[in-house]
Amino acid sequence: MDPAVFPNPCKQPADIRLKFNVTRHVSKIQVRIYTTAYRRVIEETFEGSFLRDTVITVPQRKLGKLSAGIYYVSIHAENGAEKAVSKPVELIILR
Repeated sequence: MDPAVFPNPCKQPADIRLKFNVTRHVSKIQVRIYTTAYRRVIEETFEGSFLRDTVITVPQRKLGKLSAGIYYVSIHAENGAEKAVSKPVELIILR
């Protein structure tokens, strides 16, 4: 799972979309956004059936709390006992 974040940089207020490829069926995806000190500031959970090319939208109402700067986004996918975590990717927020 190597997510792509767009738009990046993101001028607020706006939604961000995360595109990634899921190779196995998963039922729950968590999007976590961290500061550069890896302090978690946002966690959004999506439930459903995800497989192959997946695009998830994080709404601007969640992102509105973030200050301008650099953040890291990671995706955590799980299906029962199986879990997968993406490597963190940079997200740049502009005001």
